[in-house]
Formats: sequence, structure tokens, C-alpha cells
Amino acid sequence: MSAALTVRLPDLWLKRAMALKLLPVVENAAKVQNAWFVRCIRDADGREALFSQWLSGDTTMRVADDVQLLAATLELLILNGNPADIDHESAKAHLNAGGGHLKSGLLGTFGEFAGSLDHLLQARADYQELGGAEYVRHSLTEAVRTELLGSLEANTEKAGSIQILHGNSRDWVGSIAAGEKIIRQPKNDKLEKIAKGDFVQFVVPPTIGSRFMFGFELRMDDGLVSHPWEDAGSWLGTRLQVSGKATLLFDDPVQDKDAPFADVEGTFAARLVSVDAGLLSDFAGICDHFEPNVKTKGLVDGCPTSWPDGYAKSIALVTYVKRAADRAKRARNKNELEAKRSATFIGQSAVRVPEPSIPLLHQGSYLVV
Repeated sequence: MSAALTVRLPDLWLKRAMALKLLPVVENAAKVQNAWFVRCIRDADGREALFSQWLSGDTTMRVADDVQLLAATLELLILNGNPADIDHESAKAHLNAGGGHLKSGLLGTFGEFAGSLDHLLQARADYQELGGAEYVRHSLTEAVRTELLGSLEANTEKAGSIQILHGNSRDWVGSIAAGEKIIRQPKNDKLEKIAKGDFVQFVVPPTIGSRFMFGFELRMDDGLVSHPWEDAGSWLGTRLQVSGKATLLFDDPVQDKDAPFADVEGTFAARLVSVDAGLLSDFAGICDHFEPNVKTKGLVDGCPTSWPDGYAKSIALVTYVKRAADRAKRARNKNELEAKRSATFIGQSAVRVPEPSIPLLHQGSYLVV
């Protein structure tokens, strides 16, 4: 086979979760595993580990066959529901019969994939009975929120809330220690309401030790999967957080025309992850802000060129956080086993490995009206 165009899809794990959310009552559901998927795509050539690498964006996929056959496999699964009836040959036959419509969605954002899934589901007899497009939007919104926001919360340590400054004038600019004054206010659990067009600034509370922050925001309503990425989410950027000081996330320029403002109505969740400054290398694939002349590598290198700015970084951040939590867990488990071993043999001290710190998570929510 001649070399085919390849692509990296670091959001494939998310898209798989979205697709599986729309399955009919599945017979032989236990067969829907990584090994089954890769056999449908690569036949006997497939390895279970390869599909895991595709899911996480660790390796690229061939567009002309791998992505096509994955699209066909998902279509057959959603339409027919029995993995025992689906294999490499049936996936190829489905393509030859004009299938593979999910390919464009797989190469797009999760919102574009949601649109492809809705179009596919319309061919199922129970589409209207389930609730039609509203059911699809609600189900997929729930899946995306769980996979992105839920994963961040499950793999981080909770830190202080993001304080949101907003107004039709930036009266916080130039105020001495404005961030610290805001942070000392009592916590407000109510959803912050921001008028469309208002200037906005996020303030992150102080931490011990210098850290780097990364983050994104997402819509919390069903518009998350029905709006384009530019109106459904955004990459909030990166910022150095100096030890012991509250940090303003956005630059505050001299002129109002260059300042951040709220321009899309809806309910949004902002999430900022911070890591010890010494761990920056673990996040190098999304930290190009600090090295503008260095080409980013890893999860955001080789993604579809049609992806909007910040989309790949937002998805990659969730993957990095999962991996950071896994590294910490493995080290902790190893040290626990070593402690038990040394306790068994008198006179032998435990040989412990360093336990990486788990990233911190700052959260904030707001409503633009």
C-alpha cells in the first residue's frame, strides 16, 4: 500500500464515548473493546495497543483507510447494534455500498461529529421515538461534559475558585494588588451574570510555589454540541503564576479595544489547571505560548488543519491531566508495596520513588446574557 495521508486525533477517545452513547440495545456488548475495533479496521494486522494509541493521539491514523473503516465500524454498530455481526469485511462492504459518512465528523471537532451522528441516527427507526434531534443533543452534551469536565475533576486536586471580574469599564486596571483584594472576598456560590459586551478578567487565588496555568471554557447547555467551537468553547491560554500572589489570567492592555470581553450568550464553565513550574516539560505540547519559536509536538502536532484555534490544546489538556494523575498513582502504589515489603524483612528500609504532584484545578462558572 502506498503511503497515505495521516492525521492525529487526540479527541478520538471523546468521539468514541459520544458514539457509544447512541448505541441501540447492544447484543454481545462485551465485545465492544479496543481489540474488536482494531480488528474491524486492520483485520488480522491489528494490535489492541494500536487502537489505544489512536484513541489518545499518541500515533497517527491513515485517513484513506483507518479513519474510513473506523467510520464504517461505528456506523454499523450504531445502526445494527450487534458487534458479533461486524468485522473487517463487513466494514469494507459498508464503505463500498456508500457508507462511511462519519469520516468527516471524525476529522472535525466534537460539535461537527455530533452533527454527523445526528444525521446517521435519523436512519434508525426509533429516532423520533427517542426524541429526535433534541435527544441526540442532550445525550451528546452530557457525554462531552462528563468526558472533559468530569475527567478534569476526577484527576486533579481541587483548589480555590476562579474569581470573575466584569463590567462595562475595566476599573480594576491599575489598582494596586487588585487580585489580592478580590480573592479576600467571601466565596460567592451564585452563578456570575455577565452582560454581553462586558469586559472580563479571571483572577486565580495564590498558591505555594510558582506554577504554570492552562485552561479552557465550555458551554454548559446543549449548545455545547450544536454550536461551532468558537461559540461553544475556547482555549483560555497559559500563564505563569508567581508563588504567593493572585494571578490575572488575561493581559489588561491600555486600550479597551484590545481587552477581553464576553461576546457569546450562554452558560459557561471555566477550568484552569496549574502544575508545579518544575513539571512544565510534562506539558510541553500545549505550552507554545512560552516558546513561540518552537514547533509544538506531541498531541497537538499533526491534527486536522481545519480544527479551530485552541481546540486541540483544550482536548490535549484533559489527556495530560489524566496522565499526570496516573503517574502519581503508579508511584504511590509502588511506594505502598515497598513499605509492606520492608516491613516484612526486619532491617531493610523502604526504597521509595518520588511521587509526582497531582495538578490543581480552579473552577468558575458564569452566565452571559
